[in-house]
Amino acid sequence: MLLTVLINGCTSNEDPTPNNQTPSTPTLDCGVDEVSYLADVKPIIEANCLINNPNCHGMNSLLPDWSNFNTVKSRANSIRTRTGNRSMPPSGGLSDDQIKLIACWVQQGAKDN
Repeated sequence: MLLTVLINGCTSNEDPTPNNQTPSTPTLDCGVDEVSYLADVKPIIEANCLINNPNCHGMNSLLPDWSNFNTVKSRANSIRTRTGNRSMPPSGGLSDDQIKLIACWVQQGAKDN
């Protein structure tokens, strides 16, 4: 049973941080530059989440579609939390700088810029 929970934990469709709540993540010093979704965040998502793997957001229709900006924005707090605690992506392949870019983008309002 524990093995089932661990395996299924990587493919959860639930958002652990509802959008009407702010995750308990401290405010970051993001500098004066605004983080761009198109230039900074989208490439991270495309390279790490929209990959050719049946357990990832690119191939599994049961998971949120991260190729759609509105879906990404609606789950921005969850994305910040799960990348910040390194539970996503399951490979744990994001650098500290990538994690900070995502967190700053969310902190700045998760804009479509």
